[in-house]
Amino acid sequence: MNKELTALEQKIYDMGIVPVVTIEDAAKAVKLADALSEGGLPCAEITFRTAAAADAIAAIRRERPDMLVGAGTVLSVEQLEKAIDAGAQFIVTPGLNPVVVEAAQKANIPIIPGCSRPSDLEIAYTMGLRTVKFFPAEAAGGTAMLKAMSAPYSMMRFMPTGGIDAGNLRQYLDLPCVLACGGTFMISKDALKNDDYEGIRAATEKAVQSMLNLKTGHVGLICEDKADCQQKSKELADIFGLTRKGDPNGDVFMVGDFFEMLVSNMKGDRGHLAITSADVPRAYAYFCRKGYTFAEETIRYTEKGAMKSAYFNETWCGFGLHLLQV
Repeated sequence: MNKELTALEQKIYDMGIVPVVTIEDAAKAVKLADALSEGGLPCAEITFRTAAAADAIAAIRRERPDMLVGAGTVLSVEQLEKAIDAGAQFIVTPGLNPVVVEAAQKANIPIIPGCSRPSDLEIAYTMGLRTVKFFPAEAAGGTAMLKAMSAPYSMMRFMPTGGIDAGNLRQYLDLPCVLACGGTFMISKDALKNDDYEGIRAATEKAVQSMLNLKTGHVGLICEDKADCQQKSKELADIFGLTRKGDPNGDVFMVGDFFEMLVSNMKGDRGHLAITSADVPRAYAYFCRKGYTFAEETIRYTEKGAMKSAYFNETWCGFGLHLLQV
């Protein structure tokens, strides 16, 4: 995201996916929260489609205070007040109800109302909102509609929800206007009904992997000196029939997409391994949530200010490891 984000919006952006949950029994809320967190998404939008919503939110906020919890399908001021009393950190609505929006703003709680057409965006913008829910995303025209609407409303951010799954998730997240996607696809009704929390954890982990699309990239090989770097890079290019890129008189060369030959390395005595990702900023946030740290001096950005690479502080078997945007 290139637009300035609030602290809450940054957290939602870092997640990339907001699990949308309809829960019938509040007693299951904490175990569900644990399954989502262990799968890589310590976040949930608990919908007010059942009577258990407020109690579920309260239980998670009480027992798992580090979990980001919002209230969804909020249709009235009464439900809004119940959500706030339960400890919801943000509010999501399926449509744009000015009465509910104004009440949320008066209560100083972030609200993300549903918008599916330009007239909705006009009202949201006039009310001071800059982040809205695009709902129902697929039924309302999908990414094509979102691209069309975001052109004249470039100041707006969207959280598409409705019909999104692992198959089309990246199509939405690749759009610059998208803050994150809401989805139910990692929490099947049967899994929740049957207390299959391991299944929910596994499905959540799979969703995160679909979002990040982590793959093995190039290998960084350390050479003795500039002459050795030039010679070894030529040899590898000849052996495998690869293109060699770099300053002919320099000490850093890319040989195809497989090898990076260099004299000095940022991390790792023996070299480094690049792990490519479709989304380095969110991959960075994901690994930080898992307790790993990155060497801040190694972080590189695109011209537009998006993170494109970062080295872990940790090394493995003498090799450094860094994320690389593709």
